[in-house]
Amino acid sequence: MDIVVILFVALMVACAFGFLGGWVAGEKGRSRNEGALIGFLFGPLGVLIIALLPSKEARPSPQARRGRSGASRKSRLTAWEIPDDWEPNTTVSGPDPKAKDEDEDRALRYLSGGDN
Repeated sequence: MDIVVILFVALMVACAFGFLGGWVAGEKGRSRNEGALIGFLFGPLGVLIIALLPSKEARPSPQARRGRSGASRKSRLTAWEIPDDWEPNTTVSGPDPKAKDEDEDRALRYLSGGDN
């Protein structure tokens, strides 16, 4: 057999074990890159090593760590946290429109050179 064919087949087998190692590592909560590299370099033995390594628990996000420490933080409500009986506020509150008119009048008097 030609050496190029042998090398090509060996590379394909190594890539297959790399993908398999990455998948196994991802399922165990470990780095997929770590699993792919070990699977690629060591073949079936590498995949077995990855499979026998202990699972890592997902690290909590910084927001979750702050929430556990008791620090106060504003959280956004997501769809599953909104109560079923919640009604949106339909009243519009804002600045008094009368005050806005008075401010505009004062600005126009100032710009026209009238009294301040």
